[in-house]
Amino acid sequence: MKDELKLFETMIQDFQNVKEIYRPTNYWNKYIDEIISVIKEDDLENIRSKNSIFNAFGGSDIQGDYFSLQKDKKIIPLSILRHFSKVTSSITKKNFQELAYYQAFYYDKLYGINKLNEVSISNVWNPKDVFEMDGKHYSIAFLKYYLQYVYMSRFIDFDNVSIYIDLGTGMSKVTEIIHKLYPNVTILLFDMFPVLYVVDRYMKSVFPKETIGYESTRDFSTLSNIKKGLIYVLPNWKFPLIDTLSRIDVFINSASFQEMELPVVNNYLSFVNQKASYIYLREDMNGKEKARYPGDIGNIEPVTFKDYYNCLKEYKIIDRSRSVFPLITKPYEDILFKRR
Repeated sequence: MKDELKLFETMIQDFQNVKEIYRPTNYWNKYIDEIISVIKEDDLENIRSKNSIFNAFGGSDIQGDYFSLQKDKKIIPLSILRHFSKVTSSITKKNFQELAYYQAFYYDKLYGINKLNEVSISNVWNPKDVFEMDGKHYSIAFLKYYLQYVYMSRFIDFDNVSIYIDLGTGMSKVTEIIHKLYPNVTILLFDMFPVLYVVDRYMKSVFPKETIGYESTRDFSTLSNIKKGLIYVLPNWKFPLIDTLSRIDVFINSASFQEMELPVVNNYLSFVNQKASYIYLREDMNGKEKARYPGDIGNIEPVTFKDYYNCLKEYKIIDRSRSVFPLITKPYEDILFKRR
């Protein structure tokens, strides 16, 4: 994943003129300056092998919470596992990796998806958190996204999907899986600056011939001319352009709406409402933590299930389930809406 700092500077300039509705809200404001600083000072080449602020949007394969034990329903982080040496002395990192793999493997079999052996992690720079099973490379973080794909595939026939939109993509590893398995699906990725830069660089490194990056999409005034099987990386302030699409088969938002304020969420959903065949959300449906004051950690007004439901009255819920993660639990739910 190569730096392109001239592109980054262009994004910075463009970001100055973005409307307020598309700017980071209270939850993300605390991350922006640090992400910009890391991009300017660090090298993206090995970013997936580092523990950094990029973990906030899935930018690293080093995920400490995946290597932990549960005791009395509480997560015990690695930093204090040394206090439980007698309990954990026989549990190796390889044991955890194999457990995560077989969890994904059996979910894959259970729902008749049977695609796990067709995908492999891309661009392995540092093998520390990457392991091999049946000739393929995986990380526990990557398997998290595969389980997310399995969930969607239980209800959505991706062989019949033409247009797939992911808003708040992070490193978009779900997209990576879907493009590898369904190369004819046209994919639109929207994210805010500065995460947008990392998404652009990552997609360009994994799919250089199929990715239309920001240097092109920043000048788009319509999406009516997009081509089959390509991946388009677009800034979130271009989201209104989806009005120029004749159809949307799948729209997803994964753990991103929960970090926005309700007017911002309503604005995005107003563009996909009644146009998308399926809307898939993975969120904390009770809402993220409430900030005590502007600038504090959390949302000013947390977005909850009733807010999504009220905004999507023309959709029926075909499934609502607790989200499945490798080895651990998180307070997220998967909800799939289908247009009536």
